[in-house]
Amino acid sequence: MATLPDLDTSAIGIIAFWNALDHGVPEIDPTDVLACPNIDTYTQYDNGVQGTMHLDLHDGSDLPINFRVKGDGWFITWFPRYSVPEPDQIDIVEAWFTNASDPNGYYNLLWDWTDYGNNITPQQSALERAIYTLAQYLDNWAAITYSETDVGYYSYHFSDATGIYQDSEQETGPGASMDGGLSYTSDVSLYYARACATTWTDGSGSDRVGAKFEGIIIVSEYTHEVTYKHVMGSVNILQILESPGVVYRNSGPVDGAARCKISRIVIFG
Repeated sequence: MATLPDLDTSAIGIIAFWNALDHGVPEIDPTDVLACPNIDTYTQYDNGVQGTMHLDLHDGSDLPINFRVKGDGWFITWFPRYSVPEPDQIDIVEAWFTNASDPNGYYNLLWDWTDYGNNITPQQSALERAIYTLAQYLDNWAAITYSETDVGYYSYHFSDATGIYQDSEQETGPGASMDGGLSYTSDVSLYYARACATTWTDGSGSDRVGAKFEGIIIVSEYTHEVTYKHVMGSVNILQILESPGVVYRNSGPVDGAARCKISRIVIFG
């Protein structure tokens, strides 16, 4: 067999990396991870494995991710280089990766953002979850101390970026509304910013829900549906965030038994 080739960084947008040898074990066998059922394709090399995998999302669809695991302990996952800004997608019903016309983008770093019950945190991302999913199949996984905060990131697309910020606001009716703020300081440069929303109604008559960011519609307001309904959207907000020190806000009603989550991701330097 041959050795793993150099990564083609011109085709990579954002990468996550973690080394198992720094966290409790002296060695790993990269082929252990091939037992992971989330792997779709792979090629085995003398010093590791590389392929494609997916993460199972709450809405029933799959998030595709590239991966590499090396004999020197490195786990690497990445998204391809996307054209930005990705097209806005509003009012997508039921399953994002099935029904959105162009469902892939850097905003999918927001781990399972279409799931209302999943609170977005700064440490956990889809690429980090992919590393965690693979690493659990190591024969010596029980000896490893794993922490989300030990996973590093680098953007080949935004080479001057130094950080990724992500958060979410979740509300459940009746009588609630979205108003979470987002701001930045004058010493920060913004390279990418996106707001994503996921909403639910359960058909209980008084449901009303919608999602905006600074007046930009992510999910159009809708009212009582006879049955359960799940509507999502994702929009570019970089052009809105013009001024440091200003607090930019989510908005939208959450009445009846409706639920809404708005998640934001910002790549900055």
